[in-house]
Amino acid sequence: MLLHVKKANVNDVALLATLGAQTFYDTFHMHHTKADMDMYLQQAYNEAYIAENLANPMVYYAIAYQGEEAVGYTKLKLASSHPMLSGKQVELEKIYVLQTALGSGAGKILMDHIIEIAKQQQCTWMFLGVWEENKRAVAFYQKYGFELFTTRTFQLGTNLCDDFLMKKAL
Repeated sequence: MLLHVKKANVNDVALLATLGAQTFYDTFHMHHTKADMDMYLQQAYNEAYIAENLANPMVYYAIAYQGEEAVGYTKLKLASSHPMLSGKQVELEKIYVLQTALGSGAGKILMDHIIEIAKQQQCTWMFLGVWEENKRAVAFYQKYGFELFTTRTFQLGTNLCDDFLMKKAL
């Protein structure tokens, strides 16, 4: 089936909450306790939080579809910056694809789409955080020209995780 990307809007709140929670859980549940996962999922994927983000013009969501089925999504923070980078920046906060759609090209069309959005916004850098143990994601980002420039910690429930910060010149 044909893959395509659509900018998300307020009508997509429930879909983004469900898709986000499912993809995050599938990616990380085996590395964290149920309590930590539940705490993070309730915080990051509740409908009120997503609706608030969708109403913010400095946050951009897009959804990948395979035919009529949503198979992945991405979230950009258009007003984000990192002190080690100069110029206008955008943060790729989330890009996730359902396990059943991995290898389908959904990640590629999402990444191509958000790079184009960042260029339209005249950004000079895109940066992201990725858990250092997520080798598949790190390799995906490297394929797109992202390179490691520092690290940070990311809190998932009560657990602190070590993330790589990666950047890409646009």
